[in-house]
Amino acid sequence: MKLKELQNFIAVATTGSIRAAARQQGLTPPALTQSIARLEEELHVPLIVRTTRGAVLSKYGTAFLQRARLITGEVEKASEEMAQMLGERGGLVTIGSSMTPAITILPLGIAQFRQDMPEVRVNIVGGIYHQHLAPLRSGEMDFAIGPIPSSGLDADLEVETLFENNLAIVAHRTNPLLRARSLAELVDADWIVTGPQTQGPGATLADAFREHGFTPPRAMIQCDSILILQTLLASTRMICVLPRQLLLQSPWIHTVAAIPVAEALPRHPISLFRLADSPLVPAAAHLATLLRRQSHYLTSATHG
Repeated sequence: MKLKELQNFIAVATTGSIRAAARQQGLTPPALTQSIARLEEELHVPLIVRTTRGAVLSKYGTAFLQRARLITGEVEKASEEMAQMLGERGGLVTIGSSMTPAITILPLGIAQFRQDMPEVRVNIVGGIYHQHLAPLRSGEMDFAIGPIPSSGLDADLEVETLFENNLAIVAHRTNPLLRARSLAELVDADWIVTGPQTQGPGATLADAFREHGFTPPRAMIQCDSILILQTLLASTRMICVLPRQLLLQSPWIHTVAAIPVAEALPRHPISLFRLADSPLVPAAAHLATLLRRQSHYLTSATHG
């Protein structure tokens, strides 16, 4: 099994076309077809099915795609790691980040990383844990940071707690619900949630109401974009749960405020998680170290 054959197969899976994949790989369509045929012969299964819609993965091809991406990703990482160990300063680090670390530890961590390794490109992918699992497992992402389900993640992922998320219910400063003093007064409010409502960060709202004996409110909007969230809070009477640290930063400090309910909200740890059996390349390991350091500073400031 040759690396080039795996790369050709991934190109077909990505483009959905033999002709487009061949053009991407710098081959003729017959040459790429032969490459796929050699791979299928070695695996003893059909990987690609030609249809009127183009090249479609068989059930075997779908299963093999994740393995192929992981293999090619690990080869690329190995090459990058050797280059960085030899003193070359280039490369790419790709990380996933949810909203809380994006506004608390990432800004200063990335700023320091840019000073330390200015030649390394950084790709930050937004979203929450379930959106980051596939790219982590395929080797396309080095690590991710954010809240994870209380049940944890699968054994193939290594999880490290960074800091505890301190949450507040927030509303625009003109919202009359700022006068509320109990969750009971917010049951009928229009809510925005920032993640899945069944587990992880999106379940925080329902957990808080149930814990204090109230019926969970109906969540009107699910939104993972901080910019859209800010706009919705400013232009409607919706409310949501956000990291308390956010309220101390511009422009939030001037536009939203915490609703001082008597009931405490659940706390969720923010974790760094990555593929357990895949060591980080030096650049990614350095960025992870800087984010651990920022987490320590954040925790110290909170308790101080």
